[in-house]
Amino acid sequence: MIVKPKFFFQKGMEYIGKTYILTLKYNDSNKRQFHSFFKIDPFTCGTIWNKIYKLVPDLFYYHLLWALLFMKLYSSEALLCKQVGTTEKTYREKVWKIIAAISSLKPKIIKLENRFKMQNGSCCLMSVDGTDFRIREPKPFWSGWYSHKFRGPGLRYEVALCIQTGHIVWTNGPFAAGHWSDLKIFRTWLKHYLLPDKRVETDGGYAVFGRKDDKCDRPHDYCYTMDQYYAKTNVRARQETVNRRFKEFNILHDVFRHKKEKHGIVFDAIAVITQLTIENGNKLYDVHYRTYNV
Repeated sequence: MIVKPKFFFQKGMEYIGKTYILTLKYNDSNKRQFHSFFKIDPFTCGTIWNKIYKLVPDLFYYHLLWALLFMKLYSSEALLCKQVGTTEKTYREKVWKIIAAISSLKPKIIKLENRFKMQNGSCCLMSVDGTDFRIREPKPFWSGWYSHKFRGPGLRYEVALCIQTGHIVWTNGPFAAGHWSDLKIFRTWLKHYLLPDKRVETDGGYAVFGRKDDKCDRPHDYCYTMDQYYAKTNVRARQETVNRRFKEFNILHDVFRHKKEKHGIVFDAIAVITQLTIENGNKLYDVHYRTYNV
């Protein structure tokens, strides 16, 4: 059943502990509180629920708030269950069904063909980067899990943004962070989807023994003016902004306590949520970028 945003707001404020929820207004103060607990606004909640409710016919709209609360706070189940007034078994069952349903939206929401939107003739349509997330140390120990970014075991994902729109158009993973470099992941999959005359903007790590890939534009590649340098810098900085948005969900910021096999489902769900928030108005900043084929 389609649910209006006001019901998510009222139920969310009830979980936060507000009284007289029917008379509450969606002002700046309540907006910040809602966002601090659920990470997204009631309007995006409505958008997500209206896309998944047919996939979870046995669930109710407020179970989406349970899942958002779980991913945003990532507290113990005992505390979260007390907050929403249910048992741990019920909470766990409903939350993972919602996360799986959101994750299943990825092919419809994050599309590689969207990299062509608003193109202006630039040779680079996308910016690409890898981002790592912490996990518990798998046993037996294997050095391939080691991430140099936080000096511990981790999983790595590849994320690509459309440069002209700032939308997420590609994610790939998870990979063992120490075994799969950013460049190796790119060369194995995304590189083969590029048109012959197109490249991608990357950071300086996309190289092997100082030699870059011919499909990668690193910070100083094909950079002849200060305007080009600033444009490339802004593109890479915006890419990091998306990585930061992922980690505003504590489930991706803290050490992942669940089985690593579930990490990919969680990441895909959060990638979908992040893209929908961008589409619903919380977009990334614009960059003025144009490069030509050389």
